[in-house]
Amino acid sequence: MIANVTQSEFIDTFTQSDTYKNNFSYDGLKALYEWFEELEVGTDEPIRFDMVGICCDFNEYESIDKFNEDYGKNFKTIEQIGDETTVIPIYYPDCKLLFKGFIIQAY
Repeated sequence: MIANVTQSEFIDTFTQSDTYKNNFSYDGLKALYEWFEELEVGTDEPIRFDMVGICCDFNEYESIDKFNEDYGKNFKTIEQIGDETTVIPIYYPDCKLLFKGFIIQAY
């Protein structure tokens, strides 16, 4: 059985968790929820909400430099990172041109 989870419920589950409340920013959670919603529509398959699994499978970064430090890479752009893994951009509110950060599928 798979229950529908609203964006508010998704975000609240993370932010109210003592263990996982710091894994993603508020804007990161919104971007992640939207990505999962688009994935469901694109695959026509329901996705089971698993907070622990999401925290194990995805990491949020504020900069490419921090990503490079963690992964021992020397990428200059998010597109280069996207050649190796899934990248979910986090935009500043009301501006889809400026990145605030990004989430990657850990590898």
